[in-house]
Amino acid sequence: MNTVDQLNLAIREFALQPKNTVLRPATGAYSTPFRGSLFGREKAQDVELELGKRRASVLFLGSNPNCPGSLDHIMAGTANEGHWPEFERQRASGYFGEGVLDERGHLRAWDPLHKPSSQGAGQKASWTFYADAIREGIGSLDGVAFANVFSWGSGTLDHLLKHLGSDDSKLLDRVIEFANQQLSTMIRRLRPGLILCPSSVSNHRLLKELMLYQQRIESASDISLTGLEGRPFNMRLGAVKCDGLKQPVLVLKHPSALRWNRKVDRPKIARAISRAIHQGLGRPNSPE
Repeated sequence: MNTVDQLNLAIREFALQPKNTVLRPATGAYSTPFRGSLFGREKAQDVELELGKRRASVLFLGSNPNCPGSLDHIMAGTANEGHWPEFERQRASGYFGEGVLDERGHLRAWDPLHKPSSQGAGQKASWTFYADAIREGIGSLDGVAFANVFSWGSGTLDHLLKHLGSDDSKLLDRVIEFANQQLSTMIRRLRPGLILCPSSVSNHRLLKELMLYQQRIESASDISLTGLEGRPFNMRLGAVKCDGLKQPVLVLKHPSALRWNRKVDRPKIARAISRAIHQGLGRPNSPE
């Protein structure tokens, strides 16, 4: 079974457990972990063939799908189908990442990291900035996998976590445990040289049991870029334990949280991110 099929099957089995049935209508195509391509391949089986030859360079994580309708279904607690048929269509698609319907109703791969120009100005302004920084740090985006930590969506991660724990705190505990299992599978199968984790995930007070929580990061060193027009830009470089092995991780702000001057501060931030990625990958010479 290829990596994507394994991850999607785990989502299906988790959402169908009697104690998790509130999640079923809130599970859609967006719940599949990855976005876009890896090694230039859009189909999961093609990616798997490449993983037999090489590892991913970077696993670039987002927090959760930006799909408020997912949380709406959880809060409503209804037993209708909701987005579930879309998830099943996604599972059958064979795509490595999420597929979206085009104007003709045909499913196509959506690639916000590698092909951001089609996603509109807002998407381009945030993800393109980080993509350029990653490319400068490692030379190419070919080996970068773009994925979410959580499979269920909301406008913000904080909104999702608070509502998952508001009526049934054990549901939130189960979702966090499931996220750890999915992350372990991704790391084991992709063998990334480095994980990029948003600080909104690593620093969230409700995620103390998540493997990426700030206090679980070992040998951590803080990187602070000062001299900007606004506040400093902070990152943390360290490692987390996964299946007994140490996995390098760089914690930095989610692209949507960038509030620095585009012309003055952002070029400096991009260079700092590139250097940190280079350092996290253990490469001898850091880009200037």
